[in-house]
Amino acid sequence: MRPHVGNGCESGVRQQAIARVGTRSGLLVCMLMLICVTSTARAADNGAAGWVGVKVRVPFADQFSFQLLTEPRFFQELGKLRILLVRPWFDVRLPQGFTVGLGYDALVFFKGNDRREHRIWQEVAHGHSWEHVRSLARFRLEQRFFTDVSRVSVRGRFLVGAAVPLGRGIDLVVKNEFFVNFNQVPVVGQQGYSENRLYGGFVRRLAPWVQASLGYQMQWLDLTVVDLINHTVMVGLAFETPALRARRSEP
Repeated sequence: MRPHVGNGCESGVRQQAIARVGTRSGLLVCMLMLICVTSTARAADNGAAGWVGVKVRVPFADQFSFQLLTEPRFFQELGKLRILLVRPWFDVRLPQGFTVGLGYDALVFFKGNDRREHRIWQEVAHGHSWEHVRSLARFRLEQRFFTDVSRVSVRGRFLVGAAVPLGRGIDLVVKNEFFVNFNQVPVVGQQGYSENRLYGGFVRRLAPWVQASLGYQMQWLDLTVVDLINHTVMVGLAFETPALRARRSEP
C-alpha cells in the first residue's frame, strides 16, 4: 500500500518543478542570445554610443494603455546628439499573457544629415512569470518611410528576454533582438538579417510610479562593405501615471 502524500509535499514537489522549468527557460533565452551573437562574429569596426530613454505609461482602462518614449542617441562623440527617437504607441493586454500594440516612430538625424525616418509598426508580445524568472518574447513588424527614398522598407524585429529579481527592488535583465529586412531598399542595405542588439543591465524601482535602468548594449550592424559594432551605455527612466478612469457623476 502506497503512503499518502500530503498537500504540503505535493506543494513542495510542484514548486520544485516550476523552479526547474523557470531555470530551463532562462537557459534557453541565454542559448538563443549566444546563437545570435556568434552568428555576427566576424571582423567589424567598433564605435561608442550612449542612449538616454525617458518613457511614460498612461493606463486608461484595465487592459489599455498609452506609452511615449523619448530617446536621444549619442554616437562616437558622446557629447554630441546624433539621433532623436520619439515613439508613441498604444497597447492592449490580452488573456494568457499576450499583448498587442500599434505605434509610430519618428527619427530625426543631426550633424550634417537632414534625413528623416518615420515608422508605423504593429507588434505582438507574450510574457510569463515563473518562480524565479520572467520571460518575454516579442515580434514587431515595421513599415519604414524615408524623406529621400520613395520605396517603403519592411522590417521584422524578433526579441527574447528574461528578468531575474535580485532583491531590494532590483532586477537583472538580459535580452536579445535581431532585425530582418523583408525587402531591399538602398538606404537600409541588403534583404535579410541586418542588425542585432544584445543587452544586459539592471532595473531598480525607485517608487511605485518610477523605475530606473542602467545597462550595456552591443549593437551589431551589417553595413554591406564592413560591419559596425556599437558599444552602448543605456540609461533609462520609466514613469507610470495613475489609471485614467471615467468618474461617476455626483448625485
